[in-house]
Amino acid sequence: MISIVCCIAWFDAYHAALCAGYRYGLSHASLYLEALGDEPARCADMLFREIKSLKPPPALSSLWCDDFIAYHHRFPLQKGSAP
Repeated sequence: MISIVCCIAWFDAYHAALCAGYRYGLSHASLYLEALGDEPARCADMLFREIKSLKPPPALSSLWCDDFIAYHHRFPLQKGSAP
């Protein structure tokens, strides 16, 4: 699903302003774009269901997991809070 979002959001100007990932503790959007490699170009003519069937690039998965872990280290779930 991340690949679909990133492919849709793939454009050259103002990555950070449009994605605003810093508000959620994500790495800069340019790092996500770099992690996608050539996937946006390869997927440009594909249907969403085709894109969804692909495994995300390893660099993208790694960056997402690193950001996910870092977020939960900064904001751990508190006892009694919703999961």
